[in-house]
Order: sequence, then structure tokens, then C-alpha cells
Amino acid sequence: MAAQFRKVPLTVSIATVLLLLAATTAPLNAATTITCEQVTIWLTPCISYGVLGGAVQPACCDGIRALNAASKTTEDRRTQCNCVKEGAARIPGLNYDRVNTLPDICGMSLATVLLLLLAATTAPLNAATATACEQVTIWLTPCISYSVLGGVVQPACCDGIRALNAASKTTEDRRTQCNCVKEGAARIPGLDYDRVNMLPDICGSKCPYKLTHDLDCSKYALNSYPS
Repeated sequence: MAAQFRKVPLTVSIATVLLLLAATTAPLNAATTITCEQVTIWLTPCISYGVLGGAVQPACCDGIRALNAASKTTEDRRTQCNCVKEGAARIPGLNYDRVNTLPDICGMSLATVLLLLLAATTAPLNAATATACEQVTIWLTPCISYSVLGGVVQPACCDGIRALNAASKTTEDRRTQCNCVKEGAARIPGLDYDRVNMLPDICGSKCPYKLTHDLDCSKYALNSYPS
């Protein structure tokens, strides 16, 4: 029996910078076969389409199929739902109309992708901060795969880092962007901070601080980004 879901507008409670569907880090029941880290890996390729539109990457559809296939038990489905809900609620700029087109594009059951619609939250950020963090998310989204899985750094990741640096013109810009990155990164299961901190050198750019979970952005954001 088809269920009716109400589309809820997305409002941003805290900006996620480095990941679509970056799931909560709370421990899961040991009996669960699906982890939030695995859900993140499967659905990361869907970020670009969910935020920016354009072409859906084949890896996005592959990830949705893998997620669907792995959901064999009630506990699996509950875990899957919670991971997606907690993560998607923190994605600035996620377009639910686009998300709703994924079932047809990927040839999947509507019920699977409609889990994404459970992710809305009602605590808005300051409008200016939300806008700034949305832009940071767009720039740094291509860096997620390397930051979690390693491998090759996408050219779009380096382009995003350069764009972020170029846009950091004032102390307030730098403080906002630093906090966006810090808060978002903290919510990505499996994020390797050592890999993240290698990105400026790999991309031929500079950063005035090393990203850590306890970074004090008020201290480092006073410095300009070296060119």
C-alpha cells in the first residue's frame, strides 16, 4: 500500500561542509548490519545532484541500489532511516524536488528514496550564515570521497578549495567558513583528518590552520589565507 509523504521544506540547523547525508556518530546496535559510515559512502555520489542539479552520477544510483539491497531486516531499515535523517537535515541547499526525481532516474522504488524526505528540521540558522555555509558545502563536496575513502583527489575538490580561499576576504568570512568546515567535518563518519589536512598541499593551495575536531576558529580565522 502506497504511503503518502508530506514534503517538508529544508531549514538548516547546522551546516555540513564535507558531506551529503553525513550521519550521526552515535554508536549503533552491534547486531545492525548497516552502519552510518556505509550509508554515507553509498550516498555521497548523490550530493552534487541533490544540491546543484545537473547529471546524476551512475555511482549515485549504484549507491541507492546497494543501500536498498542491504536493508534486509527491520533493524537495518530503522538504522538506514536514522542515518539518512540525521545527515540530510544538515545539508544546506538540498533540493527535495530533485531528490524526488531520483527513483525514476535510477529505476528504484519510490519508498527507498523517500527516506530522504524525513530529514527536515525546524531550527533555522542566521540567514547570512546559512547562505555562507551552503556555498562552502558546494565548494567542498567533491573532497568528501578522498577525505573518507582516500584514493585520487578530484580536480573539482582542488577547484573548490581555491574558490573558498579566494572568497575569504574578511575576518568574518574566514571565521564563518572555518566554523562551517569544523562543524560539518565533525558529523562525517569515517572522516580522516590527516587526509583532509593533506589537501592544501595536494591542491597547491594554503590553509592557515590544521583542521581538528577542537579547532578554535576565532584564533586562526584572524589570519588571511596565504596564496
